[in-house]
Amino acid sequence: MASLIDKMGDQALVSLRLRIELLGPFRIACAGREIDLQSRKARSIIGCLAMADDWKLPRERIYGLLWSEADGERAKASLRTAIYELRGVLEAAVPGAFTADKHMLLFDRSKVEVDLSEALDGAKRGVPTTPLLERERVTESILADCEGVDPSFRDWLTAKRQSLHSRLIASLEDSLRRYPIGASDPQIEPLGRAIMRLDPTHEEAARALIRARAAAGDLGAAFGIAKALWELLDTEFEIKPSKETQALIGELRLAQPEDSPYDPLVQGTLSSPGFAETKILPPVPPRKLIINIGGFDAAGVKLDNRYLISGFRQELAACLVRFREWSVRDQAAMPAGTIRAETQDGEYTVDASAFETSEGVRLVLMLRDAASNDYVWSERLQLTLPNWSDAQQTIVRRLATALNVHLSEGRLAVLASMPRADPSAFDMWLQGQTLILRHTPNDWQAGVELVQETIRRLPTYSPAYSALANAYNSKHIAFPGLLPDSERTAEALKFAQEAVRLDPVNSRAQLCLAWSYAMSRQPDDAATHAELARELNDTDAWTNVSAIACLRVAGHHTDALRLTQTTPLEHARAGPLGWAYLSFIRFLEGDLDGCILAGQKGGQSYVLLPAYVAAAHALLGQAELARQEADRFKLALERRWFGEHEASPEAISRWVMTSFPLQDDDDQERWYAGLRKAGIVID
Repeated sequence: MASLIDKMGDQALVSLRLRIELLGPFRIACAGREIDLQSRKARSIIGCLAMADDWKLPRERIYGLLWSEADGERAKASLRTAIYELRGVLEAAVPGAFTADKHMLLFDRSKVEVDLSEALDGAKRGVPTTPLLERERVTESILADCEGVDPSFRDWLTAKRQSLHSRLIASLEDSLRRYPIGASDPQIEPLGRAIMRLDPTHEEAARALIRARAAAGDLGAAFGIAKALWELLDTEFEIKPSKETQALIGELRLAQPEDSPYDPLVQGTLSSPGFAETKILPPVPPRKLIINIGGFDAAGVKLDNRYLISGFRQELAACLVRFREWSVRDQAAMPAGTIRAETQDGEYTVDASAFETSEGVRLVLMLRDAASNDYVWSERLQLTLPNWSDAQQTIVRRLATALNVHLSEGRLAVLASMPRADPSAFDMWLQGQTLILRHTPNDWQAGVELVQETIRRLPTYSPAYSALANAYNSKHIAFPGLLPDSERTAEALKFAQEAVRLDPVNSRAQLCLAWSYAMSRQPDDAATHAELARELNDTDAWTNVSAIACLRVAGHHTDALRLTQTTPLEHARAGPLGWAYLSFIRFLEGDLDGCILAGQKGGQSYVLLPAYVAAAHALLGQAELARQEADRFKLALERRWFGEHEASPEAISRWVMTSFPLQDDDDQERWYAGLRKAGIVID
């Protein structure tokens, strides 16, 4: 490579660029000549940088991913060796393309090009690049030969591939929907083909391709696309295409000449049974629909069984937020009067009521137009633990049909994670998680025992490990006065790592791991998984708020601020606990009025919330309001105090100041100053 540079003039050298290809076999080249990197760890570092949004990463994040099982000094030494190899090879190819200082590794954007970045940009512009058009499920090939370099890297890579897959699909869908249905444009077909390369079950893209081929007079290809889709859905999911797809196939049949050589797809296309009659609303506008999840009426269910309804509501919301077609809000968390004030076209509310029968719980769901209050869809189903997953998928699919929104079966298939075996163990997990989130000593202990029993019965069920990790991380909140413990924190981290190993693309598992790293004072690992959790589920209000709070605790202010600026947190409707987290975020940002406002909306949701509000009032000079909140906080603590020593000012100070391991000195000082001025902590 040095001889190539020697032969080049200054002008050619200026335009020399390093090309990195991740979509397919890994390749790094310059001026058409491939650069050989022997070390898989070195190739993995290149891949990590190329997948970072700004093409730079802290050293700590890289050795946390690639040397997770090595001690700190050995990991740092191994990273230095890999950097030495990269410098020697890349500097000879394109001087200055790769830089590594004491803290950061980065690429110079003017000297590097990456096929993945080109694909993401092309998808946004509506111009799919060659890898998207030629390769099936191309994101699955990213760094395929490097998966085994480290367990943490494997889990991170699996989740990152899913995130990139979703981003590509979303951008291609947006580009395709810019064209009216039936429009004639040469770019429609490549967009449809690129989407189906990523997701062969994507009916909207299939219909676009069918129409494009039919418009070009190629009925054979149109019927071929339809037949392939039909057979795939039947083979993989034992379902038939949507009514809209079937209707399009029927239109093609009617349009055929009598002497057409093309054979019909299958018998009974338009008369196949099994599709419930559903009221179809007018076509969905390009902007997101708003789905309000109302408070489910469980008055007809025994008190001991109501956790089934609240748990199903929570899990249904978690399913719905995975679809970028919808903006999902928790109506029960909104202040009175908010809904009517914000009602707009394209806003709907899911209401439900439940009552017990001899066979279980009967659930009646209704979808109404929030503006007119007209009911547009209803569904009745028997809710039992064995049919939990099927009930979720049924509701999501039929809700989408009622709103005339496309959801591919491939995406629906990964919605529900409930194990098919041993529904009683799932019931234990559901009860346990509900009890743990109450943050009281008795409920915490009972909840942990139920989750532990779930793991004994279902040792591969990821959400159970996440629940146990969250319980250990928050035990000192459930037991005020109990101080954080390094052994307990280490146990929480082990459970969170196992949750991610079992299900790397589960955003809640990634979020749990982020908090476990934050509580273990590993801020860069915490930031890696907080951002990954949000990438996997960026429409979920709770994921957004919790990830940003985690980044603030970990001291990653720039990352937290970037997410805060792009996420309207005050309208996120993340529930009462979400308001508590938002109050904390606003305090650390210095937005004291915002801290107080969020705290007022959080109510009694979290034991530390009055402390945030009291500290904010104190720093604003509102001494009386600060005193009132501080008194409320200390009174609640004294009632629940569980520490070895009585709730003295010294003990309260020690507990409050260690509740969150703030990694930034300025944050710690601001927190301490506010609490001291409010009279909650002493010198």
